[in-house]
This record gives sequence, structure tokens and C-alpha cells, in this order.
Amino acid sequence: MKAKLNLTCSFRAVALCLCALLNFGVATAATLTVVEFYNTALDAYFITGRTNEQTLLDANASFRRTGMSFAATSIDATTTTQSQVCRFYVSAASPLVSSHFYGSQTSINQTYDCEWLRTNMPTGFSYEGYDFAVAAPTNGTCATGTYPVYRGFRALSTPNNGKTSNHRYTTTSTTYDGNGHVLSVST
Repeated sequence: MKAKLNLTCSFRAVALCLCALLNFGVATAATLTVVEFYNTALDAYFITGRTNEQTLLDANASFRRTGMSFAATSIDATTTTQSQVCRFYVSAASPLVSSHFYGSQTSINQTYDCEWLRTNMPTGFSYEGYDFAVAAPTNGTCATGTYPVYRGFRALSTPNNGKTSNHRYTTTSTTYDGNGHVLSVST
């Protein structure tokens, strides 16, 4: 039996417990850049660390880079102090839902979003694999040389005015606090 997830409710403000690398200057084969895109057709945001997707989105007129990006580690170079980040596509025809959900998988702070979602696979969720890895915070605090990545969620409005619900991931507290399209932050 698949677990149901109510995407129409609002969520209280809580940060996603991930810490991005601060220094882009220390690039190695294991370092990648996660880039945020804005989809003008859906009024929605999307991040990806996959260079092939970045190239495809750069060529698509409905997507544009927002300028927000952060450094992360490739999955094959993940260390024991990092949290792997998995990606799920969330889709439903009625009401319209077209969003991506990123979760963490770490034993450091006992967060297992990826494992739970893959086991319970809520209706409308499709697993797209692990995307990248970042430092996991200790007691909610990012280590020196890293900064928080916030997960925001815009729930469906009634009527939805053609907008889809949307998860947004950002490195700025201004965006996270509701300036722009992030209205609240999910758990």
C-alpha cells in the first residue's frame, strides 16, 4: 500500500538540514555545481547538479538560471561526514503538481528521507536517484566553510491560478523567509 502525502497543506518553517560547501575555489573531480533554474511556464524552481540536465535546461526557452548555485560533492565521492541527497519527481494531474523533492540520507543525524520515501513511495512520487552530497550539520549548525541550504514549499492555492505547488531550495535566508516565491518551509 502506498503512503499518501497531502500536498495541499501549508507547512511550518523548518530548514532542510544540509550544508553546502562555501569555497568554489577548491574544485576537484569530486566537486560539482548545483544550479537553480526558474521555469516560466510553471512559475516554479528546480535545482540540479547534473551537468547534462543543466545543458538541456539552458537550451530550453521555458527555463532560465536564477544566479543561485552552490558547490557539492559527487555521489561517488561522498564521505562519511556528508549527507547524500536524493531526488524525487512529484506529479499529479488534478490538482496540478509538478515539482521535485530533494531529501537527505545520512546516519550522522539519523535523517533518512530517501530510504523512507523509497520504501513507502507516496502516490505521485517517482525516484530519480541520488543527485549530490553535502555536509550534514552538527546539532543544526553548519561547519566552518559551509552554509545552510533551505527547503521552501509553496502549497497549491485555491484556486491554483495555473500555478503548481513547488519545492524551492535556496542558500539565502531572505528567499527562505518568504521574499519571492518561497512562502513557507516544509519538514
